[in-house]
Amino acid sequence: MYSLLLVLDVALWGVLYYFFLRSLGDKRNRPFVIGGLLLALLATLVSPLFRPMREVFGPTILIPAAWMLFRLFREMPEYYWTAPFLALYGIYALIRGETLPGILSLLLSPVPVLLGVGVPGKVMDFLRREGEAPGEEESEEEVMSEREGKDEGVSVSVSPESVEEEHPDEEREPEEVRPPVITVEVEPDPQPAEEAEVEEEPEEELREEPAVEVEEDETEEIERTKEAILSKLAEFGIKGEIVKVWRGPVLTLYEFVPAPGVKVSSVVSREDDLHVSLKKPVRIVAPLPNGNIGIEVPNDRRKVFTFKDAEPYLKKGEAVDVPIGVDVFGKPYIFNLHKAPHVLIGGATGSGKSVLLSTLVLGLIRKNTPETLRLVLIDPKMVELSTFEGLPHLLLPVAKMVPQAVHALKTVIDIMTERYTMMSSVGARDIEAYNGKARRLKMEPMPYIVVVIDELADLMMLSPKDTVDAIQRIAQLARAVGIHMVVATQRPSVDVVKPVIKANFPTRIALKVASRFDSRTILDRDGAERLLGKGDMLVLTADRHDPVRVHGYYTSHRDIHPVLVSWIAYRLTREWGTDYVRTERFVRRAMEEGVLTALFRDDEPAHEPRFNRLVALFGETFGEKDGRERLEKTLKGYYPYSYEEEEEGTGQINLRKLDPLIVKAAEVFQEVGYGSTSLLQRRLGIGYPRAAKIVDQLERLGFLSKAEGTSRPRKLLMSVEELKRIVKG
Repeated sequence: MYSLLLVLDVALWGVLYYFFLRSLGDKRNRPFVIGGLLLALLATLVSPLFRPMREVFGPTILIPAAWMLFRLFREMPEYYWTAPFLALYGIYALIRGETLPGILSLLLSPVPVLLGVGVPGKVMDFLRREGEAPGEEESEEEVMSEREGKDEGVSVSVSPESVEEEHPDEEREPEEVRPPVITVEVEPDPQPAEEAEVEEEPEEELREEPAVEVEEDETEEIERTKEAILSKLAEFGIKGEIVKVWRGPVLTLYEFVPAPGVKVSSVVSREDDLHVSLKKPVRIVAPLPNGNIGIEVPNDRRKVFTFKDAEPYLKKGEAVDVPIGVDVFGKPYIFNLHKAPHVLIGGATGSGKSVLLSTLVLGLIRKNTPETLRLVLIDPKMVELSTFEGLPHLLLPVAKMVPQAVHALKTVIDIMTERYTMMSSVGARDIEAYNGKARRLKMEPMPYIVVVIDELADLMMLSPKDTVDAIQRIAQLARAVGIHMVVATQRPSVDVVKPVIKANFPTRIALKVASRFDSRTILDRDGAERLLGKGDMLVLTADRHDPVRVHGYYTSHRDIHPVLVSWIAYRLTREWGTDYVRTERFVRRAMEEGVLTALFRDDEPAHEPRFNRLVALFGETFGEKDGRERLEKTLKGYYPYSYEEEEEGTGQINLRKLDPLIVKAAEVFQEVGYGSTSLLQRRLGIGYPRAAKIVDQLERLGFLSKAEGTSRPRKLLMSVEELKRIVKG
């Protein structure tokens, strides 16, 4: 029995110090810290019962436990102070005759110092070099020449990766998104904004020492690319040297200094020649803030950044500070909507616009509660932003049709006008001043409102006048009341991005576009046509003259669904007064079966059978048979605003009240090539009132153009397949 207890004591003691050492290696190893504290508490409570326990543990258990307890409340990069404590206790234990604890403490005392100075890494590097070149002896001059390259004065630097730490599982605990956990009143922290500005200035970044060593294959790639650049420029009589090389996670920046007498324009005009020579899209930035010429060349191996990499920066900064990606050096790029204040996004199909919008929305709802942020989502494509249907942050359901989008924009204008009236009553100039006075006067503060439009081209094609007027009014007046707009389009032409819209959107983001003309439409300069795609973008803010290159985070449905389920479950738990775990289970099952949206809006096809299935799931989950009344009450009051069909001419429409012959009428119009009421009367054999109603519904759905006269036929604006997709939802 004594031997068994002794073995158990030693095992517990070893596990504790394993947790202790794991907590030293990474600031995010909180589970190991908490596990070590619990183990120390268990050992302290049990040790008085057994004599072997007292001999093995003793006071030594308090040293790592106290260190980890202190680490929970304060980050300490300098953890070397644990070494002298272990050494002193080891000497103290040996003097008292406790041989085993003393020897173990003395042996463990140099471990923190060795970890801090990186001795294990250096030993592994030495062993790796010895294993790669056995028996070969190189002089110090040869090693230095191999590292520095053929040209003197050339140094290769690598910027640290944005996040190289362990992250929590995708399936987060529900408490992570509950308002008691999320900080509602975020204190202004200028540090992230300052970091973003510093990251944008290459001359400051280039002074830092490299934190990561360049691998051998990367060094060969850099040297090969450098020689190719210099030789290709020399063919056109352009002489100079590459003085700096900065390795990033996606591309490498080569700083080129031209020889005296060489024009900068002659170097910039050789982008296509370098592209052909390197077989990679090359972008030349001239000049850099430090006066040199930057040549950006993609790496052979590109690193993909996911939304998990942005999680450490979500709780930093203001409420509308959102990390959307990393810069060319791998540092996180913090995007501030309040400084924007409106954003215009353009890019070709597949360049990453919808993923960028999803990242922006997901970052906002991870930082804010419905009390501090409200969203208005307009998604004519009915694919991407519709994923956020049911989010408690929404002011009204996701607008999927043009009439709904126009109504949503008019609703925002009404809210903006009401807010100006409220601010004038208390003498506040902006939303920050009003919220400060509202807290003192015990009034309800104003939340920020962000309007996101996924495809502007559809709105401009079907309802150009209403769209331009609404966007222009919001963009000109809404900043002071905390309303911001994010508009994206895949066709950045002058007929979509009107000059009056472009003038009111000082912040612009260009993803990969088809031609330089599209790049000039968005950024007023070339460059976006040479991007890599898949989230690679140029960000031009209002306070900068040159755009910043950013590699966006990849946000998938796996990142969105857990957050969406948690927020919806939290909202329903508060409304129904049910258990959170059961409510979350109900939401997950409804989402898996595709009937969850029937709880939020009743203007979708097949709403009644889907709602009946929700009632059945509610009874199975909560064991109640009268759940229909509760679900109907939630359906009527889930959103503060809704799309209700009113009198004729309001521009709103309810899909449940569409005429059964509407698809057949559209097929008749497509066969003939135009639309008219008399044509329907003849082909379908119906009366004038019904035919006129069908034509009016097709116009509001965007299938037919508006009437241009009493005798002119209407034009077709979409195909029957697109109409069927709208009708089926």
